[in-house]
Amino acid sequence: MYKLGREAKLYRNAGTYEAPDWQEVGNARDVSANVDAETADNLTTRAYGGWKATVVTLQDAAIEFDMVWDPDDDGFVAIREAFFGRTPIEIAAMSADIETAGSEGLRATMAVTTFRRSEPLTEGITVSVTLKPTYSAHPPEWLVIGEDTLKFSFTETLVAGAGALDLTAIPLAVGTYDGTGKTVAAVAITNNGANALAISPAAEDGYEWLGAGIDLVVPAGATVRLTLTDAPTIAANARLLDLAGTGAQTSTWTLTLACP
Repeated sequence: MYKLGREAKLYRNAGTYEAPDWQEVGNARDVSANVDAETADNLTTRAYGGWKATVVTLQDAAIEFDMVWDPDDDGFVAIREAFFGRTPIEIAAMSADIETAGSEGLRATMAVTTFRRSEPLTEGITVSVTLKPTYSAHPPEWLVIGEDTLKFSFTETLVAGAGALDLTAIPLAVGTYDGTGKTVAAVAITNNGANALAISPAAEDGYEWLGAGIDLVVPAGATVRLTLTDAPTIAANARLLDLAGTGAQTSTWTLTLACP
């Protein structure tokens, strides 16, 4: 099945490598994710039948794209600050939404090596960006979102500022789904309220998806995206997340479970 370029997604990681918070760089256009390899060809022998033998040595990559010059855009600001601050930025150039099974692309901690502004007389100002892998504890990888996943979308509504999500009773249009035996692979949470939403493992039967005692706070009106690589298995004693906010505050969830 073919895919269109507009279906692809470019992300920056606003979290950590282990618990990434993937924020889409929606301002990007004409993205190119180039992966190349250097080769050695001095392995040809007389016994190789007159053919030249080539082996891959070092791989290289570059991500190139254009952006509209928009200082109010979070993605633009992150790229600009990484360039002028000479700081690394983790990027994922995916073939589709990073929470969609089958989506794949290059994930790498990168340096912004080009930040070239163009000011045509009759058009808007744009900037051309080039990113290349930089020194990191985690080398580049070709990230593939596993096919063995289940995806759920639902809304949670607080009662008097409190609520709970039971991963053994995930809301469906009709009834619930029991996630026992699976793990949380990814989540996107949009806080629809005017105040922050705090999410934490419950004191009893809590699901410590980010680690013991670690809470997640979603600012008012914001969306947080996480891709989890080492979340615990959902079980009777590891299933509950407490939600804390104000009044009848709502949040919209897209939850991806990984199957064993």
